[in-house]
Amino acid sequence: MAGKFYSQPEKETTLWEDRRRRLPFGLPWTLTKYILTDARLKINSGFFRRREETIQLYRITDASLTRTIGERLCRTGTITIVSSDATTPIIKLYHVKQSGKVRDLLSQTVESARIAAGVNTAELVGGAARPGMPPPPPPKPQ
Repeated sequence: MAGKFYSQPEKETTLWEDRRRRLPFGLPWTLTKYILTDARLKINSGFFRRREETIQLYRITDASLTRTIGERLCRTGTITIVSSDATTPIIKLYHVKQSGKVRDLLSQTVESARIAAGVNTAELVGGAARPGMPPPPPPKPQ
């Protein structure tokens, strides 16, 4: 039964999407598109050879923002994402408009995705999951 799919994919809500912008004017004249949903981050790029990079949000461990002088003049910034993904542990979203708001939205959505998936940071970086390591101490009552 080739070509038939029996499972229904989960509906995802798109929270933000934009194109990579070009400096010096900050115009979206590129073929790279960023899409943030409530479950994953997708990066589509290329013309002749299309590439789609997808990362589950619960795998993201850190998101930082840098702005060069050219990006500040164009009101853009570069968001660097560190993840536990084996194929692409570091992803950069270049020249994003309203980069501070996008980084904050990404951080909030990552936390929501971790709670929904039941994943904590120690599992992502191998804290208690490493063989031979003792489990972390229980939290102290307050």
